[in-house]
Amino acid sequence: MSGKHFRHWLDNKVNDHFWNKPLASRYIDKAISDKKIQRSISASKQNQIRLSCIESIIASDYARMIDVKLRELYKSFRLEDFKDPSGFEKRERSNLLQQDYFQTRGHIEYFIKKEIYQNDLSADAQLNAFRRWINIADLLLRRHCYEGFLLVIVNLELISNKKLIMGLPEGVKNNFAKLCALSLPDYNHSALRKFMSANQDERDFTPMLFNYHAITVLNESLSNLISLKRQTHKDIKRLSRNIIKLEKTMQDDPSSQYDYLLRERGDKASFLSAIKLQITDQFRQRKALLSSIKKEQGATYTQLPDYLVQTYRRLRKEHTKYQLKLHSQDNPPEPPSARDTTPSQLYKSKLLPSFWARSGKPPEKYWDEFFIPSILGG
Repeated sequence: MSGKHFRHWLDNKVNDHFWNKPLASRYIDKAISDKKIQRSISASKQNQIRLSCIESIIASDYARMIDVKLRELYKSFRLEDFKDPSGFEKRERSNLLQQDYFQTRGHIEYFIKKEIYQNDLSADAQLNAFRRWINIADLLLRRHCYEGFLLVIVNLELISNKKLIMGLPEGVKNNFAKLCALSLPDYNHSALRKFMSANQDERDFTPMLFNYHAITVLNESLSNLISLKRQTHKDIKRLSRNIIKLEKTMQDDPSSQYDYLLRERGDKASFLSAIKLQITDQFRQRKALLSSIKKEQGATYTQLPDYLVQTYRRLRKEHTKYQLKLHSQDNPPEPPSARDTTPSQLYKSKLLPSFWARSGKPPEKYWDEFFIPSILGG
């Protein structure tokens, strides 16, 4: 009898095909907190398959939504916005498109926190949402949307806590650690750059931070080199004038000062040649970066279905409403945050079938087969 609760919940008119409705995750996260539905899922192989499929659909849809929204924004930028990327580095210098970039990232960051730390959710629902977002980060890697991956995984790492991590299935916990390691900024994000290099694809969407920061560094270096080139050119002219003056007054034997000026001018000329080579090389590097951006902007993607368009509109509206309250009240609302709860037993016992029902499989193996496997492997 207990196996029917989840089926009855799915058959309810309100929940009918809810995975094709806006913010589908909120339906299942609320249901997953119900003890009767938990028992219904753990007691029925059919219900376990249904839940696995539903969770896969929602995670895939959210990854797709983030991918497409970020690519739409990326495509709208002109190369001029990257030639002088100061608006990315300093928000007070941002143009309208760059401001939209920060706002879109803000909407997604708020969505992650809201999904995991809604105040009215149980610890079970919070854990399920946290586990799903780890899956979404992994799926963004599969989609070669490294901009979205970095945005999601960094925020998950920032808002995670020991209780959430302890409640994860062992395989998901290990995967989360690998994804966090991949996002480390050490050595100029060398881990993620190595992964991207080994998995090149026409859909690659390099984190915009990588490109605009690299161009900023090149621009600063070029500015210094061009100034140095001008000064060195002036020094050579000055030395040449002094050499000419000495030539007019000196006798047959050149003086030591004359020899010194010739050597100095020669050294300056060699230095100037080296500077010109560096300038040429750095202009080439900047051109290559801009060309790679233009190529990535040309990547094709399918438009979002209406229910995902509505999902994004609703989360954007929620975030905007939250920001308005934040700036208009003397005591603004607290941002979504972790509840002080004991670790959820959702995957350790509540949704876990009995030993015989899972054919003797260890819990780790059961959950590894239940969820979408990671792109990073076991």
